[in-house]
Amino acid sequence: MGIVVGLWAVAIGVFDAATARIPNWMVLLGLAAAVLTLAVQGHGILGASPLSCGLGFVVGGLLPLAGYAAGMLGAGDVKFAAALGALLGLPGVLWALLASALVLGVSSLSYLLRIRLGRQALRRRIPAGPALAIGALFVLFDGPAIVFA
Repeated sequence: MGIVVGLWAVAIGVFDAATARIPNWMVLLGLAAAVLTLAVQGHGILGASPLSCGLGFVVGGLLPLAGYAAGMLGAGDVKFAAALGALLGLPGVLWALLASALVLGVSSLSYLLRIRLGRQALRRRIPAGPALAIGALFVLFDGPAIVFA
């Protein structure tokens, strides 16, 4: 199931990179899968407890709100992070958000350098969907285990 979640996250990341928006229906697919899995199996898609998935949903939605309030993230980014929390559970979404923040930091530095060199026009925000997808892949393919191995 991790591959399916990864493909879903990558699809959202690619869509956001291409259009600078994340459609609600794409996020709802992941959230529906998380809720249905919890209802049928009694645990999350990746084996997380219902409590962990619920807390992951809440924390995944709350942590990006500061970026949304500052105008740096869109509402779709916040909803995507919350859905990732429901799918990955609390520890998974925390790792995914940390990895995403690192990817966005590097992307921002690269973007600023390109503006300084005159190779790119100024945009309001950098799409966060691709970074969130990379963060999800980091978790799905045992990124934290690699870090502490």
